[in-house]
Amino acid sequence: MSKNSKNEDVLQFNVVMAKAFALDDAGFNRLVGIYDAGKGNRAEFFREGNVMFLKWNGQIYEGLYYKGNNTFENKMGETTAQFELQSDGGTKVKVTYLDDDNKPVTEEATMILKYHE
Repeated sequence: MSKNSKNEDVLQFNVVMAKAFALDDAGFNRLVGIYDAGKGNRAEFFREGNVMFLKWNGQIYEGLYYKGNNTFENKMGETTAQFELQSDGGTKVKVTYLDDDNKPVTEEATMILKYHE
């Protein structure tokens, strides 16, 4: 705290902004689990540190980073997972990725097994 030229108190705040948002443990815990995408397809989301991993039909597909608003994205921005928390306690996700022709594809899935309560 200091005084300005008019003898008024001046308080200076230094704010540091991170490039990525942090998601707390409770937030991760609401999202990790196994999701049914229909047609026999399964998506699994699990956490390692601050990275959410997507496993698609048993194969680890992508490491995703939290971007805010229940959205995760890979480093290149080519794959996103947008989670929607349901009023009944369930969770849905929309996963968007690029296919072999670099065209965006969106898959929707519903959580069928939650890892944490």
